[in-house]
Amino acid sequence: MLVGNSIIFILFGIIISVFSAARDAGCWGDEVVTAICLTISLLFGGGSYLVSWTNVEWKILEGIERDNEDPGYSM
Repeated sequence: MLVGNSIIFILFGIIISVFSAARDAGCWGDEVVTAICLTISLLFGGGSYLVSWTNVEWKILEGIERDNEDPGYSM
């Protein structure tokens, strides 16, 4: 759990530094293009995670609970 949180905090630090450099650039340079690409990838990754969480994770948790209640049951 701590490793996952550490990775998320490192990613947030990278995001902050990229957007800070893009804000300081003030024109359409490499920093702004990098910030736009980072934003698109984060939106795609976040959207994929939310779709997975809302459509798949609850089924996995139900299966785990069902296995805990009846160990002989198989999906």
